[in-house]
Amino acid sequence: MAYNQYKTAREISVSLPSRARTRNTVLRWRQLDNSGNNYDEWAIDRIRITDSIVADVTDEIVNLLEETFDAAIATPTRYWQYIVSGRVMIPPCGGISVPGRSQSAAFFAGTGMRYIQSVPLDLTSAGTLSFRFRIGGGSGCDSGEVGDGVVVEYAPKGTTVYTVIKKLIPSADTRVLPVSVVLPDAAKTSQTIVRWRQLKNSGRNYDVWMLDDISLTSSSSVVQKNVQKNIERALILTEDFDSAPNFPYVTVWCSCLLSEQFLCLCAWLACLLRRVSYLTVCLSVCLFVCLSACDGLSLHCVYAYG
Repeated sequence: MAYNQYKTAREISVSLPSRARTRNTVLRWRQLDNSGNNYDEWAIDRIRITDSIVADVTDEIVNLLEETFDAAIATPTRYWQYIVSGRVMIPPCGGISVPGRSQSAAFFAGTGMRYIQSVPLDLTSAGTLSFRFRIGGGSGCDSGEVGDGVVVEYAPKGTTVYTVIKKLIPSADTRVLPVSVVLPDAAKTSQTIVRWRQLKNSGRNYDVWMLDDISLTSSSSVVQKNVQKNIERALILTEDFDSAPNFPYVTVWCSCLLSEQFLCLCAWLACLLRRVSYLTVCLSVCLFVCLSACDGLSLHCVYAYG
């Protein structure tokens, strides 16, 4: 690591190569050279090693409701309890889905009340409701007046009181509208009904509207909690150095500097400073170090401690 790059604290992420992914891999942070005591100091903190499954946390985003109306609906279905004065078809003025997808949609042009109502859904983790929508649209699709708008509303199961969360008003602009609505907390119950309902219409084939590509996903806060849980489950090593570690083993880093005898002396002094009562064990380790071949690299010695 270049010196000039790290004069201020920086967060560094490194992908471990496949060769490092063994059952008994030793990691170390080693300074190549220094000018002596109190020179060329460096510090390290907040070490994290995580499992590679953390890369897949986006899978935690859950689709609570997903409907593209690619086929006819005979209610009730998995998502829908009622579809009234409407049916799944390709609208006379064209579909409203993105290019390359089926252009069939829920198309409402019948007589009387027009609405589509979901079954009770578990929305305790709900976040954003998204869909594509259009009122009118040209040939074969009569555009409505201001009072012919459509509302998106919800009600907990067992009540008949619906709360409007979005009102879609007809206008001269009949282009497809991609709509996104953040659900309020009051809608986040274990059995919430969601409904699209037209306020009024002038009869069959008048003030028509269409709905497609509905998606209701879990909220970002819930996703973040799930991500955090995954990270916690996947942590392999975590160290913040908030207090002096009480290691079951003490690690002594010995550098091959001048000779094997000097190496032995360093190891002996390190042992002596740690605990005198374990001098015999330390001397044994020292002897082993002295007998080891010096290859010019740092030697990692571990001895028993307490």
